[in-house]
Amino acid sequence: MTETLSTQTQYHSHLLWFAPAVLQDFLRKHQISVPPQPSTTTQHKVLSYDPYMRHFVSGLALVPARSNALLAVKLEELLLYWYEQYGPDFFCFWQTQSPKASNQLVQVAQQAITERLTVEQMAFLCHMSRSTFKRKFTQHYQDSPQHWLREQRLQRAHWLLQEERRRPSEVFAEVGFEHLSSFTQAFKKRFGLLPSALGAKLNQ
Repeated sequence: MTETLSTQTQYHSHLLWFAPAVLQDFLRKHQISVPPQPSTTTQHKVLSYDPYMRHFVSGLALVPARSNALLAVKLEELLLYWYEQYGPDFFCFWQTQSPKASNQLVQVAQQAITERLTVEQMAFLCHMSRSTFKRKFTQHYQDSPQHWLREQRLQRAHWLLQEERRRPSEVFAEVGFEHLSSFTQAFKKRFGLLPSALGAKLNQ
């Protein structure tokens, strides 16, 4: 949709329809950690129709209507571009508008990324036994709760350090680590360098 009236009394749009599961698969594939709540709550998003988007729309018009594989690639390209432009908060909007927002397991998992929730606490919040929660979690995310949480927290920390130029001492608690030392050790094991080294590398 558009909020700008056409001076030529004509309006054209391209609609990309996809299930909520497609967005969840995209976030998992690119290891994007979405905050539990967006920084600003709105009922719509106003996106810039910049030169990249104009080029994208022109290319989209050339894709054969029944080429689902090409359309899936174009959708992934669009989502990646919006992620680069607006950050992980962008996907919060869709999750709050989507029926998946009522999925308590997803909500608790996203909440646990920035809070020090144990698997037992997550199971309690989902009104499940520990074994049932772990089974359902693994079915949904194709990963164990412990490994998924650590990966999401570290990916979130990497984004904060790289994109927002934050300091490790400002980040470790925000992504659910209790001590800076344990965060530093986990970060180095995952990315092959210290969190402080990432900031130094970016400033070179």
